Amino acid sequence: MSHPLDAMRALERLLHGLAHDLSNPLSAVIGYTQLAAIEADPARRAKYLDAVLSQAAAIKASLNDLQLAATTAPAQRESVALGDVVALAAMGTAARVEGTASFEVKGDRDALVTALRKLIDNAGPTAVVRVVEGGLEVQDDGPGFTAEALLRGCEPSFTTRRTGNGVGLGLPVALAVAERHGGTLELSNRREGGALVRLMLPRP
Repeated sequence: MSHPLDAMRALERLLHGLAHDLSNPLSAVIGYTQLAAIEADPARRAKYLDAVLSQAAAIKASLNDLQLAATTAPAQRESVALGDVVALAAMGTAARVEGTASFEVKGDRDALVTALRKLIDNAGPTAVVRVVEGGLEVQDDGPGFTAEALLRGCEPSFTTRRTGNGVGLGLPVALAVAERHGGTLELSNRREGGALVRLMLPRP
């Protein structure tokens, strides 16, 4: 059983990371808004306002991640084809989709797409995505998970970033979505090198 002090320290790290993640785009929103307010040229003003919208979207995305990671309510129940989830999540990324396998689960398509997109983002430009027996799989050709990351990678307070550089919620979000669907998230390293993450889901 974890000590209450450890839990408080974990929460403190998480809040510091989130504060950092939100501070930069909030500062940008304020700065670009001030520039737009005094800019006489319409084209430049429009450029500043576009930047405000972009930074506001980044803030909203961070808050959405936090909400998803903290949500424990069961997912809505509708038929979802995992092949469609893969196609939507990989759209606009460098991820390579392998295979044409697909099966249906009962759940929330948007939440599953978000979870898989988080895994693709974590994997980076060498991401390979496929539907496997029992769920979804993402692998990459990177350095793989450290021993500590294999144990704690799905904790919201855990990050491999340097102190003060924020916190990544990709794996906690994916785990929360998997658990809301009655599934699990499995982290491992490939024998050939690189990380392997499986989002396992129960069939109807």
